[in-house]
Amino acid sequence: MFTDAHLHISNAGFGVGYRDISEAGLLFCNASRPSDWIPLEELMQSDKRVVPFFGTHPWYSDEYDGEDVLVKILEKYPEANVGEIGLDGTRSGHDALKIFKEQLDVASRMNRIASIHMVRSTDDVLSALKGHDIRTIIHSYDAPAGFVNAFVQRGCCLSISPRLFKKPIEKVRDIINSIPKDRLLLESDHYDGVMDMHEHICKVASVLGMDVFELSDIVSKNARDILKA
Repeated sequence: MFTDAHLHISNAGFGVGYRDISEAGLLFCNASRPSDWIPLEELMQSDKRVVPFFGTHPWYSDEYDGEDVLVKILEKYPEANVGEIGLDGTRSGHDALKIFKEQLDVASRMNRIASIHMVRSTDDVLSALKGHDIRTIIHSYDAPAGFVNAFVQRGCCLSISPRLFKKPIEKVRDIINSIPKDRLLLESDHYDGVMDMHEHICKVASVLGMDVFELSDIVSKNARDILKA
């Protein structure tokens, strides 16, 4: 059994999951925009492994319905969290920074986890997190290893997706080995139906020089810990 710390199988057109999803113990399933919220509600009712995250992604900030709507659905589901939110220096909608901060504030006030998208926006995300006492997952972390400590000091877990392995292997090793084991999560970031989480776990375990089952147990414990915190 493994934990997938970030995926999107509730989104329209994303299918029913990847090849080995039946072996997952927990699925941190994120919405990208308000139109995903109803499918995510339906999914969480039918699959008890699903940990729901409701939010508006920076690509779709033009579709953001406002703080009151987000608060309402979080009040409806005490087990729900906030995501996928964040910043993207390559592609963002109108008022993305303002909307990110507003959703982050909601997560902080309501003591919910925030799952954060961060592309070419490392400094801005760190600045937004400053002063918040909040459980945070930096989704698909690929910033330089030198930033890891700053995120750890802000209480973040860092989640590694298969996309990291598109970088040169030296950078992959530096990043993965710089993350404290108790802050490491793994994710599929699934959306195309072809991902295999066991393959991903094996790749990360090889970089760390660890047993695959030991690594899977560690990241699953980290996922359970952030849920209980």
